[in-house]
Amino acid sequence: MPNSPRCAISALGSWPGTGRCGQPKCSRPSRRIAPSTDRARRRRQGTRVRDRCVAWQADGHLERHEGQAYRRLQQLVGRPAGDPNGLITAEDLAGIAEPVAALLLELPQRDIGGQQPSWDDLVAQCAWARQVGAALHLDGARLWESAAGYGRSPAEVAALFDTVYVSFYKGIGALAGCCLAGPAEIIAEVREWRERMGGMLIGLWPKAASALTCLADRCRGWATTSARRRDRGATARSSRRDCHS
Repeated sequence: MPNSPRCAISALGSWPGTGRCGQPKCSRPSRRIAPSTDRARRRRQGTRVRDRCVAWQADGHLERHEGQAYRRLQQLVGRPAGDPNGLITAEDLAGIAEPVAALLLELPQRDIGGQQPSWDDLVAQCAWARQVGAALHLDGARLWESAAGYGRSPAEVAALFDTVYVSFYKGIGALAGCCLAGPAEIIAEVREWRERMGGMLIGLWPKAASALTCLADRCRGWATTSARRRDRGATARSSRRDCHS
């Protein structure tokens, strides 16, 4: 366990399984502060290009669980895409005609049962965003489980995006808190918005220290856990088919 606040934050920032490997990181007290401060940054980007449109899955987390903070606090415009009860696809994104400032993807998508797109489709979605000049943000609250589901490292998944949010307590079971990773110039701006939006609390370092300890203890087992859950799911689906046959 790190024995000082500076040690805890520095160690978390260099941990290879946390968000974008080697990228600066900014710790937050809650999930809402993390996406909100990054949305504030995207609002500035949108203002510069005269566009505040952020695309996401039709019934995504921001629409359902945050009181529409993106609209009421940051004056962003949400652009739902795809089937509310299914995964967003590269084809759905290709059907968006209006300019988009940012694409937000959640992996996996909690409200539709933890599904996530195939790796090839995920890469195609990110390629679409690059092509249209949109920033890419990953809601990776369960990044490590998502990576295990793809059979890839968290760094490989995170490398597709400009900024990545991860949770401390989901999956790894640390204290409540979260972290946003991205390029240095973005994180510097986000740190300013974190303070403006009330996220700069005294004593955040124990959350980072807890996350660092839990990562070291638990990250080795995700691939095995993911495989076991897939086997159970296949068994359950087979049992349902047998019951209806």
